[in-house]
Amino acid sequence: DYDDFEIDDFGLVLVDVSSPENPRELGRLALRGMLIGLLWREDTVYALQYAFSPDDGRRGTVVSEISVTGNTLELTEEWERFDATPHDLELLEGALYVSTSSGIHVIDQESASEEMLLTVDQGIPGQMAISGDRLYLCGQNLGLVTYDVSIPLAPVELGFTPFDLDHSPPLSARD
Repeated sequence: DYDDFEIDDFGLVLVDVSSPENPRELGRLALRGMLIGLLWREDTVYALQYAFSPDDGRRGTVVSEISVTGNTLELTEEWERFDATPHDLELLEGALYVSTSSGIHVIDQESASEEMLLTVDQGIPGQMAISGDRLYLCGQNLGLVTYDVSIPLAPVELGFTPFDLDHSPPLSARD
């Protein structure tokens, strides 16, 4: 029974914490870059990383989809964009939303192909949160942007509330 991940210099470590007095390592998986965030859904983990391109050394965003079976971690899919710095990721019904310095990349989870890029007119996209069929985005010098994600692969901007921050604050939403 696995309940948590521990992050180390080598990637991910799967740890069984069902007995808090006796946590034990179950498995490891090396990653391509510095881990920025994780999402756990059923037997799949999505790892957002800041990585270097093996081809030309450019820095950018890598999202790894990792299958967890028993004590085994297996890389099953990757999506990369080496023209943007990663900030956050969220998942809703087959759509993976990746917030980067160039906008929100909407990725079809089944094909790992990018369906669209939501750009913002000013500021730098940062943290995201999903509540019901709404996706909220805030960021540096951006404010709060609200999207309708009732059709997960086709978000529509609903509104914008400006506020001026020199950083991207944490964001949480509730129904």
